[in-house]
Amino acid sequence: MVQIRRLFATVSSGDFGNDVIIIISGVKLESNGTHVAIEPVSYQMLQIVVDIAEKEQLNSVALFYDETFDIQNTPRRVLTNVPVPHIYLPLSNNASQTEQQIDTMIKINIKTVMVIADRFNVQNFLSLLTRKRIVNFDPNIFVLTKDAKLNCPSCQGNLRLLLMTAKQSTDAQLQFIEFMRTSRIDAELETDKIKVDEAYVYDVARLVIDAVDSLTKLGIEVDTLKDLDCNNETQTSNPDHVIQSQALVSAVTQSSVSGVFGALSWKPMDSVLKYNLSLTVSEVLFEQGIQKSKVQIAEWTQTGHLKMSVPSLLKVQLRRHYRVVTIPGIPPFVYKSTNDSASVEYSGFCIDLLEKIAELVDFDYSIYDTDQVGSVDDTGQWSGAIRELIDGRADIAVGPISVMNERETVIDFTVPYYDLVGLTILMKKPKVDYSLVKFLSVMDEEVWGCIIGAFVLFSVLICVFDRLSPFSYQNRKSQWRGEGEEPRIFTLKEGIWFCMMSLTPQGGGETPKALSGRLIAATWWLFGFIIIATYTANLAAFLTVSRLETPIESLDDLSKQVKVQYAPENGSMAMIYFRRMADIESMFYEIWKNMTLKSENIGSIDKAQLAVWDYPVSDKYTKLWDTMNKNTFPVNVEAAIKRVVNEDFAFIGGILRLINNRTLEELKSKWWKKDAKECSKDEDESDGISIRNIGGVFLVIVIGSALSLITLALECYWYRVRPKRRNKKSTTSGSQPTFSETSFTSGYEADKNGTRETNMCCDSASDISGPEFGVSNRGFESSESYVVTGKVDHQDIGGDVAMSTNVHTERL
Repeated sequence: MVQIRRLFATVSSGDFGNDVIIIISGVKLESNGTHVAIEPVSYQMLQIVVDIAEKEQLNSVALFYDETFDIQNTPRRVLTNVPVPHIYLPLSNNASQTEQQIDTMIKINIKTVMVIADRFNVQNFLSLLTRKRIVNFDPNIFVLTKDAKLNCPSCQGNLRLLLMTAKQSTDAQLQFIEFMRTSRIDAELETDKIKVDEAYVYDVARLVIDAVDSLTKLGIEVDTLKDLDCNNETQTSNPDHVIQSQALVSAVTQSSVSGVFGALSWKPMDSVLKYNLSLTVSEVLFEQGIQKSKVQIAEWTQTGHLKMSVPSLLKVQLRRHYRVVTIPGIPPFVYKSTNDSASVEYSGFCIDLLEKIAELVDFDYSIYDTDQVGSVDDTGQWSGAIRELIDGRADIAVGPISVMNERETVIDFTVPYYDLVGLTILMKKPKVDYSLVKFLSVMDEEVWGCIIGAFVLFSVLICVFDRLSPFSYQNRKSQWRGEGEEPRIFTLKEGIWFCMMSLTPQGGGETPKALSGRLIAATWWLFGFIIIATYTANLAAFLTVSRLETPIESLDDLSKQVKVQYAPENGSMAMIYFRRMADIESMFYEIWKNMTLKSENIGSIDKAQLAVWDYPVSDKYTKLWDTMNKNTFPVNVEAAIKRVVNEDFAFIGGILRLINNRTLEELKSKWWKKDAKECSKDEDESDGISIRNIGGVFLVIVIGSALSLITLALECYWYRVRPKRRNKKSTTSGSQPTFSETSFTSGYEADKNGTRETNMCCDSASDISGPEFGVSNRGFESSESYVVTGKVDHQDIGGDVAMSTNVHTERL
């Protein structure tokens, strides 16, 4: 009896100390009839956790516990022999430690949380869990407590949990409350504050009292047992004490009471004294710490186990919400803009792809951006979007990301959704200067000035030499007999024309007659030949060489030139590639240097063979990397996508379906053609000289033609329109012309000094009164006479009156 009383005391105090013997289920304790096995309420209540795990086929369970259920004293056998992945996490009074446990739970993707503790520890845990506001983390929360009621005033947001509590008996709970108040153990005890352990001790005490009373009625004295010590072998070996203990134990096993949480009686099948316990499962909804509803949805008993009034205890999975990180600034994949309401919007190929997948897989997402895709440093720390994924701040990274070995060790990738590409050199398109007068830039201004000066000088010299030389034609006109074309008189106008035409393939025409004039003309021809040859050669070279600039087509071309600065995007795959290649070359260099200079395992002959003037291994990437470091690395974007558990496979399936139905091809066409810029066509070196370079020559033709037309118009005005106007003014004076002997100009100019006239004389005025008249010709160098007959028409020619038409001559 002493041992039982000591057990009651330790149970009620909650500290088993060294007197506790933990008995594993199924193990029988050897006894001579002086012991009573009492099953703790904790062991009974933990059975509901096993039944729920098996019934709902739970996966990824986290069990948070405190000392209330003595889980810390057992080898964590709550879910023994149950095929459920689970983890035990002891609750702590330290808030930071509890937050770390919650972060661990999130990282391992826990689906169900079992909190087995008293109500105060449960409230603290739920408060921290809801305060973190973890996006896309909504596990099923089960709470098992020995308290009758649970409040959560510090909980934030909306919270749903399943509360498992022991079912009370109305009659027994009133007796227990009265006992606790009258004994002044808890004068303010209410129904919702009854604890299972306290009620259990009270019911066991009632059972023992009933057993003692039954022995007293039978005349068996057991008062001497109250002072015995179960650990004292001298006292426990007394035959009288053993007989009395056996009688008391027999009375206890035959007694039963209606306890606060069910009937308390001896179970012969289990050889243990325990409650016939019932547990209720209630769905409790909290909103900002206020309980909105509490509905019982299941009940658990020792015999019938779990009976549910709903199809499942688990919450209906709502539409998933993902946190998406992206990196704008890589057209056409991701664009970032601000709308009229000053909110940020994202568009592009990757954003359209994300929307298509969200429709197929059925999830929502919120998106934000970061500055780079991320890379790992020497300490193993990541940056950019990959760091967001590792730290759990983002679920998905969207963008044009490259699959790399080191990235695959920390994140997962979807299937490729874009064409495979390699390294590409992106450089500014060279600007070609075009000019309509580019042919003039072949020579300097000083050269053109000298050429023009020489042209004017020789034009004047030719005119002066022809005028001053006694052998020129203009000084010896009398010696010309009129045979053939009249020789050329080199006036200033003719000199300019001669010098100009001499520079063309047409030639200058007739040369001066005098020897001095011919010498000066020959000098100009020689000068013009040299100038034309030099200009033509330089023009061809100038226009050709300007188009022969060798473009950069490979990394070798890039490393050999110094004009163009180059560097990869900061943190990009290209940057990592060049850095690694440079490191590899550096390693080879160190190996070669150690072999040739420091290695003691290589003989002198081998060292001599390794010693060469030039470095035998390529250092191309080392030079490229050094140049890139000098030019600094521009910051740009990339992104990453993480595949998580089952949802990842649906995400990949969405991409594959978009590839199969050619939706990705449509997105490519849409975003690559948006804001397309028309680039000028590159000139082929085999093509002819562009009109934009040689067009000035044709412009000269246009200008010359225009000037010629203007000159022709002036000539027509001066020699035709102007005389007609003057003649009209003279005819309006009223005088009638008479003809006695009129002189007519034939219009033929024989040379530059005068006009040869044909005089037509009429014998009398009657000779012109009829339709015919006669004319005598004089004034020609020939002395022959002619008779001109014909019809008379009147015309105004240069202000004189002329008669013509149907004229024929006869030699007299």
